[in-house]
Amino acid sequence: MSFRSTERQTPNHINLEHLPPELKQVALQIVQNQFDRDTAEKKLAELIQQLEFDITAAELSAYLFKPGHA
Repeated sequence: MSFRSTERQTPNHINLEHLPPELKQVALQIVQNQFDRDTAEKKLAELIQQLEFDITAAELSAYLFKPGHA
């Protein structure tokens, strides 16, 4: 007996060619924001490692990226 998922598979990417200009800008801004956040988290982790703090980078970045803490 074989079990198959009846759910449709959706691609994990957005084809910008088919989006209206307003949505293209929003999609690009989301990608840029995530890239900036990832870069900031990596730099923060490096700084913490250099300063030898007794807190993990994940704990500190989770605290700093909560609304109202930065």
